[in-house]
Amino acid sequence: GPSEDILTKVRFPGPGEPADLFVPADDSYVRQARSLGLAAESVPIARVRAVLLLARGNPERIATWADLLRDGVTVAVPNPGAAVGKLARDHLVNTHRWVALGPRVVDVGTVTEAANATKAGDRPAADAAIVWDAVAAGPAFRDQEVLAVPELDGVERRVEVAVLNQSRDPAAARHF
Repeated sequence: GPSEDILTKVRFPGPGEPADLFVPADDSYVRQARSLGLAAESVPIARVRAVLLLARGNPERIATWADLLRDGVTVAVPNPGAAVGKLARDHLVNTHRWVALGPRVVDVGTVTEAANATKAGDRPAADAAIVWDAVAAGPAFRDQEVLAVPELDGVERRVEVAVLNQSRDPAAARHF
């Protein structure tokens, strides 16, 4: 699910649901966990960057950012509760690209929902999706084209795993 939702579950675990590790989509959520007193240590494990995942077969022949702005083209963007959704939206607003893209955006909840919007049926719900490169490289999307565009340069983050203070066995969590 969205990193924001997972952080909320870590912050307010249900009965019998304490977690040992927290692996959100980007390190900003680890910083939030630290500021809330939920985690004391973390280890970087990867970097992710935003890319476009194109609909199977790329029927709209999308090859550049400008192609996303053509009439009839739709782009799935995760909501701001998902790290890539928040970071991509902020970046596109700051680079003055969001206003032009906005009318073509299909709002979806998670990065997985955005990716799935490009593969459903004969006519997918979206022609492209803004997702993390790690998601686009997953086995469910291997037959789809991934497009790195300069307009998304800078939308990247470090992924960290945090050992949670609520861990029943912090030593085992660190070892894992």
